[in-house]
Amino acid sequence: MSLLHLPDELLLDISDRLDFRGISNFRKVNRHLRSLLDTYPPTHNFSFIGMETYQDGVEVNYSSQNERSYHHLYKTKNAKINRNRHKEIIGEDFVKMFSQDFKLALSYQKSPLPTLILHAEKQTSGVEEIATILKSRSKPLPVKNLELIVNAQSEALKILPFVDPDVLEAIQLFQLEQGQNKPHVPLKPEEFEHLTPWKSAAVLFSDFWIQDTSSLHHFLHFETVIVRVEKVYLKDLFMLRDILLNKTHSLIDISFNYSEFPGLDSIGQMLNVDVCAALPEHAYYKIPNSNDYLVVSVNFLMIRFERVDSEYVQYEEDSRADFFVV
Repeated sequence: MSLLHLPDELLLDISDRLDFRGISNFRKVNRHLRSLLDTYPPTHNFSFIGMETYQDGVEVNYSSQNERSYHHLYKTKNAKINRNRHKEIIGEDFVKMFSQDFKLALSYQKSPLPTLILHAEKQTSGVEEIATILKSRSKPLPVKNLELIVNAQSEALKILPFVDPDVLEAIQLFQLEQGQNKPHVPLKPEEFEHLTPWKSAAVLFSDFWIQDTSSLHHFLHFETVIVRVEKVYLKDLFMLRDILLNKTHSLIDISFNYSEFPGLDSIGQMLNVDVCAALPEHAYYKIPNSNDYLVVSVNFLMIRFERVDSEYVQYEEDSRADFFVV
């Protein structure tokens, strides 16, 4: 019996065993198979999609919830990119080939995608193509954790608008360049505020730099925030204190590394902590009429404010610190 004479049940069973490139080729066999797969599309339910774009290639890694993984490398013939485990798809139109496969892979995703990671080299067409694919979808992409490793926030602004705000839980925004001497790439949160996914996510992790702590009010709708700050002002720390004491916003945990803090010695005295310690020292304050504590941690590199349950600090005593006198 030839492939064309197999019953539909067996044809669908075969399609379930193929990766999406195999499914794409399977669809081309004849009109009946194409119609069958359109009516009963395979389901992969990826748990992870990671993409890395280069000038002359795109690397993609897919992991399914059934523990199956696919590793594809789309590149030009002369590209100096090599990956041992990756299936290579070579051609000058590698971006178009990647685009077709990525669009097909997303069409087989029937549940929210737990993690999507994009690592974008500078000025590559891959980012533009990914943004175009997401924009062309009839519905925003349901992804829980979005991680963008980019050169500037403008790259993130191309992707974030097309993520489903009802599903998104965490935004991770990291600089492309890493290392001790990496530049302080600026983050301007006011340029994200109009985006519903930005407003709906609970968590923000970023190693981009905001200008100073006066911009922290842009992050109060998150529950957990990690950012970096060029300059810290003592008045803004009092603002954070009041917000977490009174629970007037969603924020329960915010920490930031900083470059400059003229009032460091003053807050050290107010909290009765050694701000020159290698590890941040903590001051605890039992919040009146609540089971929670406000914990403030500080040293010469970072500051953290966290509202925690009393069980978390059951062995700690209140810090009789001036900083907590409202």
